[in-house]
Amino acid sequence: MSELDSLCNFILNSTDLYDFQIRFNYLLSTLLSKFQNEISKPNHLPFNSHILVHTLNNDLNKVVKKINKSELSFTDGSIIAKDIFILILREEFPEYYKNYIYQFEYIKN
Repeated sequence: MSELDSLCNFILNSTDLYDFQIRFNYLLSTLLSKFQNEISKPNHLPFNSHILVHTLNNDLNKVVKKINKSELSFTDGSIIAKDIFILILREEFPEYYKNYIYQFEYIKN
């Protein structure tokens, strides 16, 4: 079982809404930590960061999809939005966000 699957199961075993929020925030902080570790490596090239961002966003979207498909009793049918990692990136790392948007939006058009 991968680390992502383990975190997903960890979140799905939440007992109430507060527990769910704590666990989901742990997932987000884990992904942000992974991103920060990768961009702080000496051999990191910032213009290639869009690949890392895309990968982490897809990983988070897979977990969000599983959570949305699950029937947690305390969520009252609420759905978690996709692309949360991109929203966090926009706020916390605006230059990496601009690079990501440039690579995946402007170049394709």
